[in-house]
Amino acid sequence: MLPRLITKLVGWAVAVFYDVERTGPKLPPGPVLVTANHPNALIDPLVIFRTGGRPTRPLAKAPLFDQALVGTVLKGLGGLPVYRRRDDPELMHLNDRTFGAAIEALCRNEAVQIYPEGQSHSEPALAPLRTGAARIALLAEESSSWNLGLKIQPVGLTYTRKHLFRGRVVAAFGEPILVAHHRAAYQDDPREAARLLTQELQEHLEAVTLNVDAPDEVELVEVAERLYSRGKQMAGFRERVPMDQRLPRMQDFARGLRWLRASDPEAFGRLRHAVN
Repeated sequence: MLPRLITKLVGWAVAVFYDVERTGPKLPPGPVLVTANHPNALIDPLVIFRTGGRPTRPLAKAPLFDQALVGTVLKGLGGLPVYRRRDDPELMHLNDRTFGAAIEALCRNEAVQIYPEGQSHSEPALAPLRTGAARIALLAEESSSWNLGLKIQPVGLTYTRKHLFRGRVVAAFGEPILVAHHRAAYQDDPREAARLLTQELQEHLEAVTLNVDAPDEVELVEVAERLYSRGKQMAGFRERVPMDQRLPRMQDFARGLRWLRASDPEAFGRLRHAVN
């Protein structure tokens, strides 16, 4: 009951500061490894708690567990510490214990959340994923003779005005990945299977996130989407369109911007200059 109560409380807290939306399928029952991009540090897990619909045990960097408030919340949620070389290289060996605890939780049909980029950042695109999430998932299935039914749930987090009160965030839940499909590859070569599963997860996360090549291009995409939606009378001039509706159009414009940069750099430069 305690993790469920804390999940509700911290989910409520993030909804006070942000306008939180969600889109996509519900978090599936049974064992689930929730994987998300990481654009907003401690806020990202709270958004998952708010939108996930069930408690999820977070993996978080170890120093957070020593903080009075954050550490208490993490421990109450059954959080699992991740030991990073930059924090204390002598504690890196403890990650084996953390991985084991995550695998045990999944084998008990729990949900665990992890951020496979490895760190929070403000870059305008998804960073290359590390293989930790894939290795946990594959080891959990192997320990259950490939009968666990574990799913990896990709979640894309997209913010607007993320540093301001009543900024907006949408959690886009993508199609889950069934880990057991990688059984043959894992039995042939575990490292290659982890690489392939990580690549698949990267593609799934890119499908539910906004990705551009430079920070100022986010504004280009947002302006283009607003002009388009109002020109097509999808929204009034002052109407606040839900982010779950805006995100697919913004993704289309981001792909179009990338195409314009590659096919006509001069036109791209003029557009960039006009908006800036």
